[in-house]
Amino acid sequence: MTPPPPPPSASVLITSIRNYTGTWTSGANPSTWTTTAEEFLAKPHLIHTDTKKLVANNSK
Repeated sequence: MTPPPPPPSASVLITSIRNYTGTWTSGANPSTWTTTAEEFLAKPHLIHTDTKKLVANNSK
């Protein structure tokens, strides 16, 4: 049985990570924010209100 190969050196690992992240982000496009701050901040309140209604209806 052949022993496993030795682990790569730190420099090989660093190079591999840099190559991966460079390739991964090479075609990235910036995000466009389409929601206003008011709409974004209202969402958790709406979900909380809906959840409270569901709980109230199920406890009857």
